[in-house]
Amino acid sequence: MTPTYLTRGQEGMWRIHRGLGDAPVPSWMLQQLTVDFDASRAVLPAEDALAEVVRRHEGLRTTVGTDPAGTPVQIVHDDAHVPVEAVDSAPEGFGKAKRALLDRLAQERFDLAAHPPVRAGLVRCGGRRALVLLFHHIATDQWSLRLLHDELLEALTRGRVERPYPMQPGDVAAKESSPEGRRRNEQALRYLQQCHDRAPQALFVEGGRDDAAHFTSTYLHAPAAFAAARALAARHAATEPAVWLAALSLHLSLATGLDRCRFHMQVSNRTDRAEHTVVGRMARSVPLAVDLSGGPDFPALARRALRATMGAMRNAGFSNRQYEDVVRAAERRRGIRFRDQVFVNYLPGTPAPPGAGDAGDRISGTAFTRPAGHGPTCELSVVSEKEALVLAVDRRYVEDPEAVVHWLDDTLRHLADTGGTCLDALPAPAPVQPAAGLTRCDGCWISLPEIAAALADHPGVRSAEAAVRAEGGREVLVARVHTASGVSAEELRDHMAERLPRRSTLMVPGEFVLRPGSASPVT
Repeated sequence: MTPTYLTRGQEGMWRIHRGLGDAPVPSWMLQQLTVDFDASRAVLPAEDALAEVVRRHEGLRTTVGTDPAGTPVQIVHDDAHVPVEAVDSAPEGFGKAKRALLDRLAQERFDLAAHPPVRAGLVRCGGRRALVLLFHHIATDQWSLRLLHDELLEALTRGRVERPYPMQPGDVAAKESSPEGRRRNEQALRYLQQCHDRAPQALFVEGGRDDAAHFTSTYLHAPAAFAAARALAARHAATEPAVWLAALSLHLSLATGLDRCRFHMQVSNRTDRAEHTVVGRMARSVPLAVDLSGGPDFPALARRALRATMGAMRNAGFSNRQYEDVVRAAERRRGIRFRDQVFVNYLPGTPAPPGAGDAGDRISGTAFTRPAGHGPTCELSVVSEKEALVLAVDRRYVEDPEAVVHWLDDTLRHLADTGGTCLDALPAPAPVQPAAGLTRCDGCWISLPEIAAALADHPGVRSAEAAVRAEGGREVLVARVHTASGVSAEELRDHMAERLPRRSTLMVPGEFVLRPGSASPVT
């Protein structure tokens, strides 16, 4: 066993996992893969095929330890046996059996220090077989899942994987610590700082923790929309991901009245050909914003979205710890909290989850529960290989998720037919609602009672109120505060800035009206 330091992607995921304590691991940290195959064509048992692939990829037989200084390190094991639990299924329940087995594999929490980050099972149904796998996100990303799917199928049907030996996470860690790797990190941090200096606060805020099934995952098979996206990309010198991002930006802008939309986008972060062979946590969620000001037509909007996506793709090689420092500094500087809640994933060839395509051309929606703060409020996945849209969204903001995916479907087909030069004829989407009791201020949703309560928590404040005032074409948050003598506006700004990381509905007031020495309520 040879220890080496974690890659930036591994370290970021390890810190998130460790920060959960005893809390359940959120679903987004568990990645699923299903490999369907015909038993008559298999030349290796499923367990042996899996062993062949695990042998090739060190990240699947790695645990995480610490060096004497407490720094996390990779511990790559020479041999890591992954047992394969087998179950039998009737033909009519094959898809349900796959999902049930994956749920069972996910019941026990991953111990990253003790066990490899992969679990496996096999569903048998006559001559049909499905090898189902569950990975901790520290070991895989969407690119890795595509690679593993192909290698497992190759091992099952050919008896071996006939590909060059892949680049390993340890090689990635060495590259990241090189002078070129440090240069890329510094470049990415500058990009991130610029993003947070200009971008709006997140559109959505996280709700309270409860056990209700607020989230809905909605799947739509939309081949006509994908054909329209390809046509629009070719016609307007853009890319398909940029076209989809432009369409979602347009929907959110029309639904909220905002002229600048902020997103997080998954970037594969594989900058050279050798990294294409890595099975590991390479991908990053990178912020970007799409500007809709000035009333652009769709070709111009698609090009703006393309520039935004290219900026994100060029700047994904950052250190998570330093990224957090950039965010905190921007929050203090701008007086708002960034809690990114809208994710966009363009997946060119990821195998669909078990049962995802069972609905065919019909739309299907499944309600599920997710703890607040454990994932985005709105996540659109564009799965090009399946020509499918998957929208996971909090229904407290978006009451009709089916209407959203149908709007995207209809709009792209309309734009492809008309050229996209005029957007006036587009149907208005249903409004996106903030959480109850929130007020709009300078493009952000804030809670005036929470801001007043946070100010009143200062030992030198006797009472406080917060209000929004229109000034010069924008909204300004004004705080009227009764204070003890000697309390300054600067002290209150620092007090509020300290509370920003704990609440996305807070904002540091742009103006303080101080009234020292009075204990009566502000009027």
